[in-house]
Amino acid sequence: MVERNRGRRRRAVLRGFVTGLAIVAGLVWLTSPAQATIRVGKSEIQVVYEMQHAFQFDGSPGDNFEWVQWRNEMRVEYEYQDLVTPEGGLFDKNIKIPGIRSADFSFMYRGRYDPVYAVRDKYDDMYPHRIKQFKSFSFPENGFREMNLYVDFGDVMGHGLSMKLGKQQIVWGESDLFRSIDIANPLRLDQNQAVGEAFEDFRTPIWAIKFLYDIGNVGTFLSNVGLEFFYTPRWRPITQHLVLEGGWGGLRYDDPSFVGDPSDYFESPTSPGVLTTKGVPWGPYKDYSRIRHPWSLFRVGRNQARMAGDSGCSGTGPCTDDSAGRSGNFLYRIGGGSKTHHIRGTKWDNSMVGVRMMGKIFDNFDFTLNYMFKRTDPGGVFHFDTFFAESGLDADGKRLVGLDPRPQSAGYAGGVPTEGRFAGRYVAPGGFTHDPTDPNNMLNFRRALDRCFEDNIATNFTNVDMYGYSQDGNPNNDRSGTACFDVSHWMPWTNVFGFTVTYNDFDYTGAVFRLEQSWSTNEPRNIAPIANGGRDQKHYDARVAAARAKAMAQGKTGSQIPTHPFEDGDGNPCAEGYGSFCPSPRHRVARIKTGSSIWRSMIGFDLIQSIQSFPGMGWARTLPGGIGDQTTFYTFQALTTYQNDNRATGLSAFTNAPRDRHSRFNQLYTFGMSGFYFRGKLEPLFAFAYSVNAKQPLLLAQTYWHGLYFRNLDLFAGTVMYMGGTNDVDATGLHLWAERDLFWIRLQYYLL
Repeated sequence: MVERNRGRRRRAVLRGFVTGLAIVAGLVWLTSPAQATIRVGKSEIQVVYEMQHAFQFDGSPGDNFEWVQWRNEMRVEYEYQDLVTPEGGLFDKNIKIPGIRSADFSFMYRGRYDPVYAVRDKYDDMYPHRIKQFKSFSFPENGFREMNLYVDFGDVMGHGLSMKLGKQQIVWGESDLFRSIDIANPLRLDQNQAVGEAFEDFRTPIWAIKFLYDIGNVGTFLSNVGLEFFYTPRWRPITQHLVLEGGWGGLRYDDPSFVGDPSDYFESPTSPGVLTTKGVPWGPYKDYSRIRHPWSLFRVGRNQARMAGDSGCSGTGPCTDDSAGRSGNFLYRIGGGSKTHHIRGTKWDNSMVGVRMMGKIFDNFDFTLNYMFKRTDPGGVFHFDTFFAESGLDADGKRLVGLDPRPQSAGYAGGVPTEGRFAGRYVAPGGFTHDPTDPNNMLNFRRALDRCFEDNIATNFTNVDMYGYSQDGNPNNDRSGTACFDVSHWMPWTNVFGFTVTYNDFDYTGAVFRLEQSWSTNEPRNIAPIANGGRDQKHYDARVAAARAKAMAQGKTGSQIPTHPFEDGDGNPCAEGYGSFCPSPRHRVARIKTGSSIWRSMIGFDLIQSIQSFPGMGWARTLPGGIGDQTTFYTFQALTTYQNDNRATGLSAFTNAPRDRHSRFNQLYTFGMSGFYFRGKLEPLFAFAYSVNAKQPLLLAQTYWHGLYFRNLDLFAGTVMYMGGTNDVDATGLHLWAERDLFWIRLQYYLL
């Protein structure tokens, strides 16, 4: 019955999709292939349909080759020119608007539908139709992507003043694929990787107002001087649409196959007395390395060198899965309001402001001076004070620890909410212990799940394995507890100062040399007490020996000497039998927030020259399609970041991997070449990048073929290969896709 229903759903989806394609085909038939846009009066309209198939693999196309995308896009671009003119006023009705010389209006609509989530069993099982994620994955976009009013105020105080108001992209800087000054718009990474598509296609436009004051010449040496200013009350972070498997964007309480339903739990076959489950859609307990959602940046899992750790040490040894009981599950509960990774609303707290001066010096030096005041992309922080109780030191100077017995949120009185959706209902206290002999056991379990998943209150589950490690037949990785931890994001304010310079070397090399520098004063970093016992027994034993040597050097003896390496953050060892995490009162309340200034640099050049013009390359003139004698574009960049504070970032916005100690300096080099050949029909691009710190190479090869069969039909195909390893972590982020090489093919038809 399940398979029959699945087949019916799939056929219904495909019928609807084929009907849509038939309509599109009709438009194609009726549209003249010689026309890419249509003009009606002062309006210009362009309608484009795109279909892209994407496949991910690991190393070679024959290794784990997987169909991950069937993206269908309809894009409508509209522009109304001369909305206001100097002669005719508004709509040429002689309606004069004081102070406005001219105005134009434009918008771009983009709708996307991806039926791969409906037709593939894998995604159909992971994301049932009735949960919210299925809709957001299958219909990621449906609305006006950009909408702008352009206004020319004419001469103001002797110089031209213009304005752009609306939902727009604010693009500053000279670097390619490097977020240094081009940081006003967040990137949207829930439908693609960071390499392979143009930034303009996955920057998220924001509502903003931007002014340009055209000053012109200043003195003898400065020309084309202008001042640009923008303001938005709707800043958004990169996490707005980010998919993080196991954290958000893939798991919800209202998914009945997730851990929020007691009926999904059963007694563990290998750990009697422990409840376990098979109901986690992304299955961290399963022995696989690939991220199951194709566009999830990273995921919660066991490999803490490159993932958000799904466990904490029990205090009996290293955090490994080679012996039962060494780890306890860690469940990320990111609440709403100020805690969320989503930012909503139009308000001062979401403000961003920027100003830049631009101009030209000595005819061939172009420059900009830039400043922004904005919030950073979020860092994560543990709310220890909602989970751990205040604790002191025992007679041996070791930190005791326990759960906070108090109600964990406003509106609670003795465990009964006095307001909100749980008003008048009993809510489980800070912990739940599975006890099959208790007649109210499952009722209490239900209430504890409500506390964790519905109300986002820190909750400890004893004898409950929410990730299902205890059901896979391997007793050595069994876990007997789960901490539903209160986690939130914080977005500190930062000042970003920067400048760019381009030099056009017409006389000697013919190249354009580019320079971009920026300094961000404050980006989130975290400090955490030592809670990791080492990645294996050898490292754990070494850390135990170091802790014992430290205690003896302090004159401690007998029971004062610790038997494990765990501390409270203030240098005091955790008491035996209390686990690996015993935050001191300072660390319990401080929430481990700190920050670092970061300098970013780009030095590069662009060169336009034919291949045959290089020494010894005269033979290239015989290549077909003018490949040898047509101009080819070459570009090189040396990208560097320096962070003042390179401590472990904990739950940073970039990666949650606790062992990710980014070097102070990170270097990335890029080289690319492209051109137009075969009378402009073939547009290939080849690029290579190399991350020095992680020794991560990247290869990109893609091509456009313009006018395939029809004048308005383009074919676009390409591949990105990440030739490094997932454990070779550095600030470039190339390791995040190292096991997900990508191949795609796209058809693009200009309907109008």
